[in-house]
Amino acid sequence: MNLVKQSGKPLIGLIHNAGVNALGTIEFLPLSEYQWMLDVNVLGTLRLTQAALPFLRRHEKGSNSSRIVLVTSMSARVPALSRFGGYVASKYALEALGDALRQEVAALDISVSIVEPGVVPSKMVNKISHDFVDGYNKEAEAKRIYPHVYNEHKSKEFLFAFDTTHLSALDTCEAMEDAMFNKHPKTRYITSKVGSLPSWLLVRAAQLSTDRMGDWM
Repeated sequence: MNLVKQSGKPLIGLIHNAGVNALGTIEFLPLSEYQWMLDVNVLGTLRLTQAALPFLRRHEKGSNSSRIVLVTSMSARVPALSRFGGYVASKYALEALGDALRQEVAALDISVSIVEPGVVPSKMVNKISHDFVDGYNKEAEAKRIYPHVYNEHKSKEFLFAFDTTHLSALDTCEAMEDAMFNKHPKTRYITSKVGSLPSWLLVRAAQLSTDRMGDWM
C-alpha cells in the first residue's frame, strides 16, 4: 500500500488470487501445513484487504464503485473431498469473509465479488496432481489406516478430474475482468470445469443431493 500512497493515484480495485494447497488426511497432515494454507489463503487476503480498504473508500464520487474480487474455489460449494480438508476449509473461510465484507462495504460504494473456479491450468493444480500421486507412494501409515481413501479407483478418478490438457483459464480470467469493470458485477462467478463437467453443474448437483450421496460419489 506504500506504493499506492506514494503514487498519489486512486486504488480502484483489488484481486485476491494467491492460493496454496497441501494434501493429506485430517489425522496425518502436519499442523504446520494447515497453518501455511490458512495464513496464505485466508489471513493473507485479510491483511491486504484491511490495508487496502482506506484507499478503496477514496474513489471519485460518481465513478464506478471500487472493487474487491476474491478467488476462492468451487470446492467451497460442495462437500470437501478426503485429503483436501485443510485446503477446502481455507476456501470456506474465504467465502464467509467475502459474504460478510460484501454486506459491510456495500453502503461505502465498494463491490465485492467471489470467483469460484473449478480446475484451471496452473502451477498449483500441477502441484496438487503431483502431491496426490506422491502421497500414494509416501503416506504409508495413513494408507494402512485409511485404505478406502487411498484406493486405485479414487486415484484414477482424481487424475481424470484434474487433467488440464483440454482446459483453459480464459473464462476464469473473464469472470475476474467482469467483476472488476462491469457496472453491475455478480456477487459470485462459478467458472471452468472438473474433468469434463462444468463446475456450476457439480455445484448444483451438490445442492440437490444429501451429504451421504456426496460421500458415496
